[in-house]
Amino acid sequence: MDSFSKKADITRESGLIQFLRSPLLRASAVGLALLLLATSCDAAGEGGQPATSTIDPSQLTEVSVETTPTVVRTPVAGAPFIAHTTEGREDCLGCHGPLVLWPVPANHEQYSNEACQTCHVPFPGGPPLIVHRISGRTSCSTCHADRSMAPPPQSHADRSDQICTMCHSVSEAPVPSIAHQTRGKESCSNCHAEDGAMALPISHEARTDPMCRVCHETEVAPPTMAHPSRGRESCADCHAPGKLVELPASHEDRTDATCILCHDESRVTPPLIGHRVAGREECSQCHAADALVALPSTHAGRTDEMCDACHDPTRVSPPLIAHRAEGRESCSTCHTSGSLAGGLPRTHEGRTDAMCQVCHESTEEVPAAPHPLEGRPVCTACHAGEAIGALPSSHSDRTEAICGVCHEESIPVPVIPHELEGRTDCTMCHVPDS
Repeated sequence: MDSFSKKADITRESGLIQFLRSPLLRASAVGLALLLLATSCDAAGEGGQPATSTIDPSQLTEVSVETTPTVVRTPVAGAPFIAHTTEGREDCLGCHGPLVLWPVPANHEQYSNEACQTCHVPFPGGPPLIVHRISGRTSCSTCHADRSMAPPPQSHADRSDQICTMCHSVSEAPVPSIAHQTRGKESCSNCHAEDGAMALPISHEARTDPMCRVCHETEVAPPTMAHPSRGRESCADCHAPGKLVELPASHEDRTDATCILCHDESRVTPPLIGHRVAGREECSQCHAADALVALPSTHAGRTDEMCDACHDPTRVSPPLIAHRAEGRESCSTCHTSGSLAGGLPRTHEGRTDAMCQVCHESTEEVPAAPHPLEGRPVCTACHAGEAIGALPSSHSDRTEAICGVCHEESIPVPVIPHELEGRTDCTMCHVPDS
């Protein structure tokens, strides 16, 4: 065998071994075709005897073969594979000619474009795809260089950034976005690991935390929890199939521990229920479209059961109505800005008369005025300071006009049947029973 034939055999066999080790060969019919090629080589050795292959069987990897027939082209013995796709790149000499990016050997100068793929064929499966965006990342060697984040293989020594995208195309499959905030969660392996909350796929073995954010970016923040989490740590009690809130299909097999990793508690506390809930469990009677209080658009499709999951009853009972309500259904007559009882608090803006008695209930019987009101318009003449019948502290800032709204005249008081002149001390005659 001449030196050229020996060199061709060695090149072919080493190239075959490298290809057989490639992950691209797995689950491909190419494996079978190349194994047949290696075992049925028809190159003749010296003396007309069949050439003996020097491939070490221990160097071969196990190959599984699909049942679908695949037509495989193989390069001429000794010819390297084309390491990139050829679609749209039929002008081989544009890159592999003299004085260009990747010059051909001197003994190839006479060949034309048409001759190239006669000997050289594309690498089966193509080179690995770029699994991250390349916009703004034109310097591949920033990450793919010796002692950097992802060093390239030895076969890529001395390759430049311009060469990378000539062989490697960007994957069309979208890389999953990070579904949670990354601030304070920079150590991805705390959760995304074999023993973590979410195991990584096999293809991510040996990947490091800095690599994660190179491919996976944060685009959309997950919804925040609309309710306090304290006392509600078991998310699956409400968020599960057949429960109060169905989870999306993408959340299958997620655990309670996973929930709080992605979903933060909202900084805005949901409004408290401003009235008693006993006997008022059907929230939609008042809180619904065309009802007393319309729900916000974010609450579409919510049920009565969901209300108290987020909204807690207030710990402070709303003030009671300190007067009879019968015949006084128009609360805004007195309780509005510039009226008898002054303006409502800011939290009550937009509230209607119908809403008042939903939260504010009537108090017990208000004490009646035990004397005629006619001719006594100034209540504070007696009911103030240290005078008789001083006002309680709750009546601070009440005016004369307010008194008669709540306190009504009781049954007629007996008229004094004698002259009062000179008889100012009633106790001289009228002594209370002991």
